[in-house]
Amino acid sequence: MDSTIHDMLLASDDAAIVVPGNNWAAFPTDELRQSVLAVHGRLRAELGLELERDGIPNSGPYFDSLEDRRTVAGNPRHVYSAFAVRFSNFGRLFTVYGDDAKEFAALPADQARRIAEEEGWSFVPAEALEEPYDGVYLSHRWPEWAWWDRYFSSA
Repeated sequence: MDSTIHDMLLASDDAAIVVPGNNWAAFPTDELRQSVLAVHGRLRAELGLELERDGIPNSGPYFDSLEDRRTVAGNPRHVYSAFAVRFSNFGRLFTVYGDDAKEFAALPADQARRIAEEEGWSFVPAEALEEPYDGVYLSHRWPEWAWWDRYFSSA
């Protein structure tokens, strides 16, 4: 992982908390929601992306997500994200990813990144989030745990 990205991940980590927001009264839920809504609106207006918004502030690592969810042909219960922008509860971090490399490559990830950054979010490449977690929250330093689990997982 690039040292600049690693430093940004470490700077957003906190050994004392599972999720920033354990003090929900002080957590900027409304500010973050407004920012996600601004990104969502701009993605639609500027890029024509019709993404489904999760819209439920998560008590886990991620705050919200915008996704182009699709089903596998012949199996309507198998849903995947062709394109997604996911926002973390930590440090105004976000990532852009897709579950199908071919479909993802055809979508405007760089433009989506630019828009989210212009709205005050800091980009973390999805590949970097696959690296083993080596942050300061020691109770979650399991061998199989990755940075994705710390900042973007739904659990």
